[in-house]
Amino acid sequence: MKIEKKFIIAAHWWAEEIRRINIGSFDNGTEIGCCHYMAALLAAKMKPKEEDLAKFEKTLAKELKRRAKGKKFPCDPVVVHVDYHPVDFLAEIARKSGISDKVFPWKTLMWIYPHEIRVRRGYSNEVETIYSE
Repeated sequence: MKIEKKFIIAAHWWAEEIRRINIGSFDNGTEIGCCHYMAALLAAKMKPKEEDLAKFEKTLAKELKRRAKGKKFPCDPVVVHVDYHPVDFLAEIARKSGISDKVFPWKTLMWIYPHEIRVRRGYSNEVETIYSE
């Protein structure tokens, strides 16, 4: 099954976010306090193995492609969401890949449209386009 470039890019973005998790990854719109430090310390202790991240990335790209089929773009993008933990299929893929739900950036959203991918990393950041055809 050939995976389109945009799904590979989207999955890779999530894997990179997990690889570089730090205190800034826990942006919930409040001032940095002890809950942010504790979340960062816990995430550092639960950092996944590279082989688990590779499995996660590959599985996520396939699932994004599957979910895009039948979507009525642009009104119905594929959405990948983390509140304080990954939501929906992202949580399931992480679990099956051996990745803790504690290593995902808080309040992060990704929208996958036919010709672009947009992301809001954390509560306080602006939406950015990470891929455009």
